[in-house]
Amino acid sequence: MATVLGKEDVVSYSATILRAPSGKSRYSAVIVFSEGQWLALCPQLDIVAQADTPDEAFEQLVEAVKGAVEWAAEDPGRTPGEPIPDSALRDFMLAHELTTPAANIRLILL
Repeated sequence: MATVLGKEDVVSYSATILRAPSGKSRYSAVIVFSEGQWLALCPQLDIVAQADTPDEAFEQLVEAVKGAVEWAAEDPGRTPGEPIPDSALRDFMLAHELTTPAANIRLILL
């Protein structure tokens, strides 16, 4: 079950990559509404996608994260992205509408 954060709950959020028991990497997606568009952010990799619905934004983010991970896997010296600082994530979340809390935090398993 995903943890749901509302504006009043956002104090700090660690953008570290978590390891699933299966050995797959788990990334999170923070989904917010801003100026008529849904934005989905992967804080572990600093990748953002936008779309008309939260589900579309999430799907586009998953594809972008997959692409970044596959690109990084081609060369051992590459990383798929860098985590954003907790303070930047907090500011991002507080600056946008969290209109549907159940859709705000999702997991991406790769």
